[in-house]
Amino acid sequence: MEIKKNSAKKVYVCYRLIEILKEHDESFETRDAKNNFSFLLLATGQGPIKKYIGLPTWNDIEKIEKPIPENKKENLKFLFECLFDNKDKKRLIKESRDITNKLSKIFDDEDATAILETDGDIKNAFDMIGGELIGLNKLSGDATKKLETINGKLSGIDIKKEVLSHKAGEKLQKISTKNQRITADIVKKFENG
Repeated sequence: MEIKKNSAKKVYVCYRLIEILKEHDESFETRDAKNNFSFLLLATGQGPIKKYIGLPTWNDIEKIEKPIPENKKENLKFLFECLFDNKDKKRLIKESRDITNKLSKIFDDEDATAILETDGDIKNAFDMIGGELIGLNKLSGDATKKLETINGKLSGIDIKKEVLSHKAGEKLQKISTKNQRITADIVKKFENG
């Protein structure tokens, strides 16, 4: 029952945020916010975005009718500008995954947030914090974990007898050799930097 209660609370708080914005700036068109309500639900689940608009954790919200402080209403308006179309002004975020992959990371960095607020340019703000390098780091980390798993499973196995005697084992060897070449190429790029 607690899960349903928290879900209802999140939906209601997001609904209240739309109303609060409309009260703060009557000229802001909230139709897109209502039509793409899931963007707001996703955004308010991100720690850095919550902090930016002054929204407490779901369990710590005391005033459900006024979930954010007065001095954060301009930040709320800017968040809406990032997430939703407003009359002829297009939103900065195009896809929901950009909320978690980019916007949340931007709001977690003061300098990147300042760039976003000033220029309204997601790419510049994201590049400020490393941009695509963040994605490369994640891919590298995922690849490392998978290679460590493979290495662990191969430990204690007679490679010639139990692995290379099978077609799948020969394929694993070819893939491992290819991975080694790719890794060497990446290392060279860093050395030649």
